[in-house]
Amino acid sequence: MNFINDFKNGLLSWFKAVGFIFKHRLHWFFVIPLLLASLLFGAFYILLEQFRSPFKSLLSSWINLPFINSFSNAIFTIFEIVLLIFSSLLIGHLLNIFLSPVYAWLSEKTASLITGKEFKFSFFQLIKDIFRGFLISLRNAVLSFFWSIILGLLGLIFPPIAPFFVIGVNAFFFGFTFIDYNCERHKMGYKDSINFIRSHRWGAIAIGLFMAFITPIPYLGVFMAAFMGIINTVAATIFFYTIHTTPDICT
Repeated sequence: MNFINDFKNGLLSWFKAVGFIFKHRLHWFFVIPLLLASLLFGAFYILLEQFRSPFKSLLSSWINLPFINSFSNAIFTIFEIVLLIFSSLLIGHLLNIFLSPVYAWLSEKTASLITGKEFKFSFFQLIKDIFRGFLISLRNAVLSFFWSIILGLLGLIFPPIAPFFVIGVNAFFFGFTFIDYNCERHKMGYKDSINFIRSHRWGAIAIGLFMAFITPIPYLGVFMAAFMGIINTVAATIFFYTIHTTPDICT
């Protein structure tokens, strides 16, 4: 069954990627995402603090009934946790958008190490890869947030299963983003890339699964996502060459 093989290959690629990074001394790539994650986290934290007190005051003014007012702190705490979770997810997607040049470069370097082939440098191709990576990351971030909100609202009706669907959706779009760097490098068009990744959706889910689990964790998830992006880039490249074994894939 193809979906089982894709999921297995995706998970195996992820674990292989960790060893691959240190074996080939690619660990210095972790520095750039970590610095950017720190900046984004700081900016979002300051922004949330600016709105924290006014929102609490506004909530208290809306809730005037004595019975309901006693629960205002609990309501505010729940809202704050949900906001932190979605903020962490947003930062995770923003990292993918802003770091698309780094991920494109790392994906190409990983492909060279796997295939033994040096890809000819082209400034035009580099700009094209960066622009494509930016658009794909932006598209996936928007779709991921849209479905996360829809599934989050459905979670009010089916609370036990909603988180798993939200994680699954984010895992797919995270994995999609990283696999696409390989599709672009091998001249797949936008629609061809979407069809290709959809046909291997379980591999994409497996690659993005750890990032989708960890990123929503308030505070810690943002910094873990910085590391996950590098691992996912290498894992997606390993996965791509695992399922694409035909000779023409390296041309």
